Amino acid sequence: MSNSALSGSLPSLAIFTLLALAGCAAERSATTTSHASGSAQVPVITLDGDFSDWPGSTPPNPVGYTVAAADEHHLYMRFTVEGEQYTIQSAPWTTAILLDTDANANTGLAGSDELSGMGIDIKVEFSPRRANRETGAMEIGRGVRVSALDNAGNETQLEAYDWDVSFAPTFASDWYEGRISRTPAGSVPVPMEGLLSTGSTRGAFVTYDASGAMTASSEVFTVAMDERCLDAARRSNMELPAKEPGAIRVVSYNVLRSKPEQDPATFARIFAALDPDVILVQEWEVDSARELAEWFNLNLMREGGWDAVTTKGTVATGAGVGIISKFPVTTENVSLVLGATPQDPNFENDPIRYALGKVETPMGTILASSVHLKAAGSASSWEDRKRVAEAQKINDDMQAAAARINPAMMLVGGDINLVGSRRPLDLLAEGLDLDGSNFTWANPRTLGDRTYVTWSEYGNTFSPGRLDWIGYSDAKARVVRSFVLDTSRLSDASLAKVGLNADDTAKASDHKPVVVDLMPVR
Repeated sequence: MSNSALSGSLPSLAIFTLLALAGCAAERSATTTSHASGSAQVPVITLDGDFSDWPGSTPPNPVGYTVAAADEHHLYMRFTVEGEQYTIQSAPWTTAILLDTDANANTGLAGSDELSGMGIDIKVEFSPRRANRETGAMEIGRGVRVSALDNAGNETQLEAYDWDVSFAPTFASDWYEGRISRTPAGSVPVPMEGLLSTGSTRGAFVTYDASGAMTASSEVFTVAMDERCLDAARRSNMELPAKEPGAIRVVSYNVLRSKPEQDPATFARIFAALDPDVILVQEWEVDSARELAEWFNLNLMREGGWDAVTTKGTVATGAGVGIISKFPVTTENVSLVLGATPQDPNFENDPIRYALGKVETPMGTILASSVHLKAAGSASSWEDRKRVAEAQKINDDMQAAAARINPAMMLVGGDINLVGSRRPLDLLAEGLDLDGSNFTWANPRTLGDRTYVTWSEYGNTFSPGRLDWIGYSDAKARVVRSFVLDTSRLSDASLAKVGLNADDTAKASDHKPVVVDLMPVR
């Protein structure tokens, strides 16, 4: 196929030559442990915003793109809106994926002229249209909505979490990649053929304005799904990795409005299984560092006890962040408010959520920062501009502290809330390494899955994404092991070995613990 070149108020969706790959079928049943398929045709795609693992050529080479592929668990897709870079779930228009799940024009809603021959069974909409609460007028909303469609055009809203809908990256990009499950939970009001068993699935990418008018569409793609393999959603037999001998294990964890105080047993199980040395927490409101350390001394007893530093107050007033460690930790004095900048003078004296401390470890003094940047917004929004200002302030403070104490290593971790531009992440890392180069961001993958998701919440408007990061000075340290723990992705047998339950991380917080093992550079 050739490039689509459709006119409209928005640029056309640039979709190129397709390569249909074989996948595997699945019927509904109880969740079970998955095993790798031996088919050489099944692609191995990881949702990370990097397209080098896709079959065929990769952006920006405009020849031979594979835009859709399937394995035994998911249908994968990638797309771009030509000439645009935008935040897909907070955009000024709706981007939609229309799926004819059984490649049958007689089921689902008949496609328009641009999509003739399709019977649309499922629609996945990013920044979906919604009615304004005050006026009732239709407008562009935020997040993602998944719907099933019948012949008459009636829509049944589906739970995106049940369909394992996930896309990357979370920040503004020109290309996106994502997936939808072939073994969904909950209601399945669509034909079983094709996506949900064997056969073929057709699809297309489109954009809509607030009135619902289609402003651009891609060509229709087809994916063959001929192999019948598994009969349930993926749960892996991978075991929770033990800490590498001699390593410092760092865990970053947004604990959702002080949930450890309300559910200490669940968090104690998680922390005990992870066996961290340094913990960077966000959204844990306490009156003192002693109170934070005492939670660990009570619920995770160890010889020598725990030490902690924190900021006093509430999340709203710039607190709720802290550092807990098996090793002695002391606070580094920092200003916890932003200063005015020429670009954003209104941010002057706004609180900033981060804690900076010195941790005395066997590797030497580690200068560590737990951060919780501003949430919400989109690229270039005031929230995004504030994240940029916060990232610059943290970077400045850490560089000044490093000059004072000459640490053996530095690290920063936390909830970066990267839902606008990538700029805050880049600013945090800029020139922060001890050799004057940029910090390196670790890339912990979800254990038992091929994503880097650190945030998800059943019923939330937004789809899962990577919001939490850990960066470190690679001039002095190296990552020997890293992962994100989502207990729902692991088998009961794997979890039982470390005393965890399948619903532990979902019950604990909307964020997942991010784990990085660091060792000195030799």
